[in-house]
Amino acid sequence: MRLKEKYSQTYFLKHFLWRLALVVALFVVVFLIGIRQIVIQQKIELRANQKQIVLADKNLIEHLFKESILDLLTISESDLFLQFFSGKIADQEIEKSFNAFLLKLLENKEAYYQLRFLNTSGMEIFRLERRNNEPYFCLPKELQDKSHRYYYQEAIGLQQGQFYVSPFDLNIEHGELELPYRPMLRICAPVFNDKGERQGINVLNFDGTDIVQELDEHLQEYGGANYLINQDGYFLNAKDTAMEWGFMFENKKDQNITSFFSDDFQRINQMQQGQFESDRGLFTVSVIEPFGRLSHGGINYELVESYEWKLIAFVPSQEMTYGSFLPMRKLLVLFFFALALGVLLVFFYSKIAWRKLEAQQALIQSEEKLRIANETKDRFFSIVAHDLKNSSGTIANYLEFIFENYDDIPENERTVHLRDITFAASQHNKLLYEILDWARLQQGNVSFKPQPIRLKELLEEQLQQIDLQLKNKELVVEFDFDDEFGVFADRDMLKTIFRNLVNNAIKFSYRKSRIVIEGRPKAEQVELRVIDFGIGMREADADKIFDLSSKVQQPGTEKEAGTGFGLKLVAELVAINGGIIQVESELGKGSSFILNLPSGK
Repeated sequence: MRLKEKYSQTYFLKHFLWRLALVVALFVVVFLIGIRQIVIQQKIELRANQKQIVLADKNLIEHLFKESILDLLTISESDLFLQFFSGKIADQEIEKSFNAFLLKLLENKEAYYQLRFLNTSGMEIFRLERRNNEPYFCLPKELQDKSHRYYYQEAIGLQQGQFYVSPFDLNIEHGELELPYRPMLRICAPVFNDKGERQGINVLNFDGTDIVQELDEHLQEYGGANYLINQDGYFLNAKDTAMEWGFMFENKKDQNITSFFSDDFQRINQMQQGQFESDRGLFTVSVIEPFGRLSHGGINYELVESYEWKLIAFVPSQEMTYGSFLPMRKLLVLFFFALALGVLLVFFYSKIAWRKLEAQQALIQSEEKLRIANETKDRFFSIVAHDLKNSSGTIANYLEFIFENYDDIPENERTVHLRDITFAASQHNKLLYEILDWARLQQGNVSFKPQPIRLKELLEEQLQQIDLQLKNKELVVEFDFDDEFGVFADRDMLKTIFRNLVNNAIKFSYRKSRIVIEGRPKAEQVELRVIDFGIGMREADADKIFDLSSKVQQPGTEKEAGTGFGLKLVAELVAINGGIIQVESELGKGSSFILNLPSGK
């Protein structure tokens, strides 16, 4: 039974585990494929977003600077401006109107930091600037000589149709860098009168703070880093502000694109616009030409020198891992929830399959038991029929012989024959009673009422009934347990069990020998032994004496015959009482019948 249970459990585990492995593998494959597809889609979106960011920043910067140049050219070519500064107009109302126009321009264009006019000697004629974030016209005493500044020297020789843009750098006031740092770019346009005579230059100081902030905001919104690089490879804007404006500081001259992107800078330099991915990360590059050819008033204006920047959107490889694209914690929770659900489904499916197997096995076992029972009963009834036939035949033959030859048979011989007939009838009657007892057990007609029983009291009662048999062979029965020793069993069944075991011991004991009945407590059971010191039996016979289908019979020590059925009845009664029976025997030395029965404690 235990082997069958073990096989059943092994079947369940085996089928559960391979189904579980299949489900886990399926879930993992689907999960990994799903994650891969999501990451691929996220990378596609990231690439598209980076291109869109770079394009938007490029268009914004180019638009702002081109608009500033057009504003400056509009002022420079204005008749009102030319007449006002050539001294032809001295009307205060016109001057107020002109000043109001300039003030309005600075109010609307927050990036315009200063607007001024320098004459041909480099002296400021007027300067409009922002002070405390408000437009302010400088007083005559505040005007300065700018003839020594590089942008004046570069722009004063410009011809009509030309303009000059200074490098994008940090603003310097009174010989020192303005704090906090203010990125500044100066746009210069020449001023000519209607005779083509040079009057000076207009200078617009463009504050690049907003441009830098715009790039930083994109960085916060989309991640990664935006880098704005000038023609010399220096950072005008970077994620790490310490890298910016290296060309303006002696100790930062080496902080440029060549040192920072040492493995990728050549590819970046060669690329006008595009995107590539390296071991370091994803690069999106675009060239910005903020000052190209411009058309204004029917005249094409161009920058005297080429002027371009490079805008780089960079996403490090660390930010392109699965963990950065996906909410891994939520996905793992979802995965393990789905996996747990799958495991439960597999468990219940395997449980159903296991129950089905158990039902099939139970049916097979039931059929097998029925087949064995039928075969056993067939063999048993064959044996019983043979024994009944022999005993009844013996009686019939003896009676017929005596009846036909009664007068010719001597008296003493008739006495022997009658004794044999009596013995045969007794054996025949005993076999019938044993068969009837067994039949009642099979039909369930025997009541089972277990109760605590003092063993010594019950055995003494049974020994009185077989006292004559014990005296005939001069046998002594010894008890090896105390008076209070007891078992928990059905009293009537226990009587039948010991009556048969003691009768069996009497049969196979030598004359003037002894029979020992031992009792030992054993956990929740008691162990009882009925020991004789008689002829014993072979090991092969000892294994079969409780088998209903076997016929193991041998005569007693004094040729006593037996039905061979009593021990089989004992085995069934012991089983009904929740116990087991075994036999230990050695040929020529005796046998020990061992019972384990509930103690009732």
